[in-house]
Amino acid sequence: MDLGVCSRRDQCRGAEHTSTRLYGGRHLHRQLLVADNRGGQGTYDFTVTVGASNQPPAVVLNLSSNRPYANTEVTFDATGTGDPEGDPLTFEWNFGDRFKTTGRLVTHVYQQIGDFPLTLTVRDNHGGITVVTQTVSAINAPPQFTSAPPLLVKAGQPYAYTPTVTDINGGLITFQLVTNPLTMTINTNTGALDWLPGTNDTGPTPSSCAPRCHGATADQSFNVVVTTPTGPEVDLELVSVVMTNPVPGGLSSWTARRWP
Repeated sequence: MDLGVCSRRDQCRGAEHTSTRLYGGRHLHRQLLVADNRGGQGTYDFTVTVGASNQPPAVVLNLSSNRPYANTEVTFDATGTGDPEGDPLTFEWNFGDRFKTTGRLVTHVYQQIGDFPLTLTVRDNHGGITVVTQTVSAINAPPQFTSAPPLLVKAGQPYAYTPTVTDINGGLITFQLVTNPLTMTINTNTGALDWLPGTNDTGPTPSSCAPRCHGATADQSFNVVVTTPTGPEVDLELVSVVMTNPVPGGLSSWTARRWP
């Protein structure tokens, strides 16, 4: 507040009666007294209206997942956040992996497996601030099969299947049979199955495969139908085998595992 300028000959002194305490919704009546060294003085009466103190933002935070697979996109949603006084807000995100961004609604991809401290800082334009923290655990995604096995073989003819498996984290994949006919073998590095079924194996044979990495395992289960050497008439469907003149038989199963 500008209350005037003293002359170079005069030396002014002033006394301002104010309050340093906040009184929500109160009207404070005050008087300012200004005097010079020759006995001159003046007063200025004024009223100060003190409003309520600023309230911090009320943060609402939602994640599409707090245990996402590494290398997959996560959505961070703070659109439900508000300010008690309706002040404009800013949003600052720290994902805990050296990446940061701003905005009410953002996405991020954690490229490594591990626990990351997520921090959201929301500010209004009057100094109000709210900080919310949460742990996001990026976990290993299970391997995925992208191939289908042959479901029909004649007794006395070799059965072979090499599965195709992908993993978004790029780890080493090894394979292991879980349930299978006694004479079926598997290459633990490639997953290639080899089997020479006999006439005593005729009929459906259940099979399964499960790749694994850092504890994440996928499974592929299927039935292999062994027919007689001449073979029955069959009608193949997408996910099953329907035989018009089935013969009895046995089943097989296998598992692929991925290790760290």
